[in-house]
Amino acid sequence: MLLARFIAPDRTIQVLLPMIESEEYPVNLAAVKMMTQLIENSSNEAIVDFLPDMIPVLLKVCLCYVMLHGYRESARLDTSRQWWL
Repeated sequence: MLLARFIAPDRTIQVLLPMIESEEYPVNLAAVKMMTQLIENSSNEAIVDFLPDMIPVLLKVCLCYVMLHGYRESARLDTSRQWWL
């Protein structure tokens, strides 16, 4: 995430949050990965002010991915159990 090194964290967060919330897969997944790198490479002081905005969006997206993964796995298991019928 080379670009984030040259853009202030607050501006990057302002760009990524709407992308995470409104774009479809795989764009929102890429934005989540960029946000993860931003959080890992930024100081706590730069991020803490944005936590109230970031947490609901990231939780929503993560829960959606977990639910989709669970649905996909259950569909795969159901299909594999019924192959002999």
